[in-house]
Amino acid sequence: MGVSLEAGRTVLVVREMGSLVESLMLKLQNAEIRAQREGWIDADELAKESGITERRRTMHIQKATAADLPKAMQCYEEIIDKTPDIEHLAMWRKGQHPTEETILSYINKGEFYILWDHEAIAGMMALANGISETYRTINWITKAADTEAAELHVLGVNPDYQGKGIARQLVHEALRLCKENGKKVLRLDVIGTNTVAKKLYPSQGFVFCDTGHLSIRGYEDMEFLFYEQRV
Repeated sequence: MGVSLEAGRTVLVVREMGSLVESLMLKLQNAEIRAQREGWIDADELAKESGITERRRTMHIQKATAADLPKAMQCYEEIIDKTPDIEHLAMWRKGQHPTEETILSYINKGEFYILWDHEAIAGMMALANGISETYRTINWITKAADTEAAELHVLGVNPDYQGKGIARQLVHEALRLCKENGKKVLRLDVIGTNTVAKKLYPSQGFVFCDTGHLSIRGYEDMEFLFYEQRV
């Protein structure tokens, strides 16, 4: 029994539509993989991420000014108040660290950045230029001059934005800024009890370099882990 011309056309159209859908699905999958690699999307949250991702696109990173200091300190205080086990995670205490003097010093040197969501602070970080005295004693993998290195400090996420990939976005922005400013490597330290950070930074491409023990802010002989990533 023969097949009509119209039926043949229908089969051809269905096949073409199937190929188109398959192509679109492949492109979407590749986009998701790329987004995961860049830290925009958590693989465990892909099913509900579309709205969050759209919101992130309205955010912008900006170098802070002295006028931003009160809002930044208020945000740090909220992080300390509302983040469970903050002392074990970051050794942060009100009035001790981060202090207003510390953050203002970063701001005056043009090293403090805020991730804004309209008028709200989503997250903050210091991107310090050069190599600090403590970091000079560490066995880094990458050899770099002062002008080629940067350090990531006091990275904090507003409690209202925690669990939404903001920390990864800040790390991504830090690496981008380092690249734009001709840096060779980005370095950071993590207190040994900070299990969250010890998972976050290796997942974003940072490599463990060394362990050190410091006595700071009333804590004696605390273990710190030091990481870096080539830019």
